Amino acid sequence: MQIPEVVSLGSDCTGLGTEVIAAELCGIPYKIIFGSEINPHVRHLHKLLHPTAPPLGVDCTQDVLRKPTVDLYVAGPPCQPWSAIGQQKGLKDFRGTVFYHVLEFVRVRQPRAVLIENVRGLLDRHADMLSDVLHMLKASGYCATWDILDTKDHGIPQSRPRLLIVGIRADSCAHTFKFPKKLKMKPSMDLFLHHGKPYDWDPLRLPPTNATARRNLQHARAKMVATGINPASAHTFIDVFASKKFASLNLKHCPCITASRSKAGGFYISHLNRMTYYLELGRLQGFPTDKLRTMLSSNGVKHSVVGHAIGNAISVNILMRILPRLLVAAGLVQQSAVRADVWKKTTKAQVTSMNILPDDIYYGELRASARQSGKKRCDRKCQCVISCIAVQARPVSCSDDAPCTAKP
Repeated sequence: MQIPEVVSLGSDCTGLGTEVIAAELCGIPYKIIFGSEINPHVRHLHKLLHPTAPPLGVDCTQDVLRKPTVDLYVAGPPCQPWSAIGQQKGLKDFRGTVFYHVLEFVRVRQPRAVLIENVRGLLDRHADMLSDVLHMLKASGYCATWDILDTKDHGIPQSRPRLLIVGIRADSCAHTFKFPKKLKMKPSMDLFLHHGKPYDWDPLRLPPTNATARRNLQHARAKMVATGINPASAHTFIDVFASKKFASLNLKHCPCITASRSKAGGFYISHLNRMTYYLELGRLQGFPTDKLRTMLSSNGVKHSVVGHAIGNAISVNILMRILPRLLVAAGLVQQSAVRADVWKKTTKAQVTSMNILPDDIYYGELRASARQSGKKRCDRKCQCVISCIAVQARPVSCSDDAPCTAKP
């Protein structure tokens, strides 16, 4: 089949549209055709992040004949019916039936490539539902496969195992699709944290003082001391909001950033004696700093709303590793037309010289090539944020308060 000049993109349960951010960072030319999001505040955030996108619809269960066909369809149906920390009602929860509306769109509108994301509970406790999804995709004329990918195995230290289901329309299969393999590169959590003064758009937050938080902090500190770990120096994330059953502390990676946890403010960082910034939660989901600043500095949107949306998002690094493989396999782009897998390409040695992640992985190579081509650098000591749109890189803003002086 013919390779389109631009990949048309549609999505349901769109949220912040991280598939679009991933497409930009991978140099994939795209056009957003439609999306849907029930939360009006998140629709506003989506518009801030993707100003040229058409307005998002409200109800993803609307008649599929009202939606146009697209090349790539991405959906993240509500995870609460299947999640281990939810009530696990499956299809008895009305939100669980959204899956069938997603599959109905695929059957009727026949996009060339499909990507569906959900929690691994769909596999662990509702395997019959996963079997139905795969059967319905195949019955609709798709080659379908699935895998569990964990964010921490693909360059970002957050424990977030998620089920990814991929479908390619049978007549569009140009190459064999293979899920990305785990990476050996394991960046330090410290590179994702903010160590300077708090930004006015993301202020400092101390740990809560309620009984649950006090109990979890005391338990975690006692556990660390008992194993010879100094709570004041160890880089540890403590889940202060968790129930006794799910209370945890993590030394090597951040616990799963769920929507509810991120909305509440994330986790306590022991060696910094504070809660996570929303900026940090976003970075640990793979968001570039400039996108996070855009949302957090927006008037009229509470930070808790931004946090909730961050926790609901598909991790950007996972999408960056899947989308190019999927689109090449579906004959929608040529391998030579997309940016190389920056997560796979980055070495342990390179990571040790980086300052801010994920920004330095996304933009380090682009900054270097800009310098080599004689483009001006920012005349202040700051981290320039570069946006990769299609295959063009252009400096757009700076992480400091004043605008960047670099010119394309």
